[in-house]
Amino acid sequence: MTQKKKNKTKQVQNYAGKYTEVEVRIPEINTLDLLNNQLHVLFLRFALLNIHVAFHFEFPSLKKGEEDGSDANSTTVISLPVPAALAVATDQHLQELELNHHSNNLSSIHYFSLSDFKRFILGISLENENISVYELVSRNFREASNIKKDKIPSITVGELKQDQQKIQDMYTLLKNTLPPKTKLELPFDRKIRQQSLHDRIEALGYKVSSIQYRAKQVYYKSQDGSISFPFFLK
Repeated sequence: MTQKKKNKTKQVQNYAGKYTEVEVRIPEINTLDLLNNQLHVLFLRFALLNIHVAFHFEFPSLKKGEEDGSDANSTTVISLPVPAALAVATDQHLQELELNHHSNNLSSIHYFSLSDFKRFILGISLENENISVYELVSRNFREASNIKKDKIPSITVGELKQDQQKIQDMYTLLKNTLPPKTKLELPFDRKIRQQSLHDRIEALGYKVSSIQYRAKQVYYKSQDGSISFPFFLK
């Protein structure tokens, strides 16, 4: 194995170790083979559309019984790792976020209406009410890094929750600090995405002769102007 391939393999392994593993078990319905088949197709389609996620499926055999000679307890196993090109690009993107102190990976106040922001503040748990408002907004909103500390009320989250006017003032301060993003920052370009789709399809057992992939950056703004955000249409 060449040094370049070794580095690429290492990056893919590092990528796999940075995320939470979620295991979901769905009861098998022995008398409804059609439903089991539909679930099988649904999960594979979901895996095809979400190539940034690794999947490991264990499906019960769709045909059972003595008539076809199949094992009643047999299982079909399908493992779909994150395509290498996408894994490497994402790992590099995460390293850049760490260097930038994650400021580009925070939420934006422009994704919240005033009522959304109020629900966010009032929904903070009791155990977190003693942290400062400055710490709260710095952890959650990209706009906070552009506000001088003395401009943010020197009170705790618990105190903020008791004052509706201060909540509204905090919302307005964040809102007026930076304009909304008009372009979504992605850890991959079109060519990487297209190659990753190609690799995921072939991992499902199909031979891909050609592939066309189209994508567009789109911007949404609510009618009242309170919410705005970019998204990626593909």
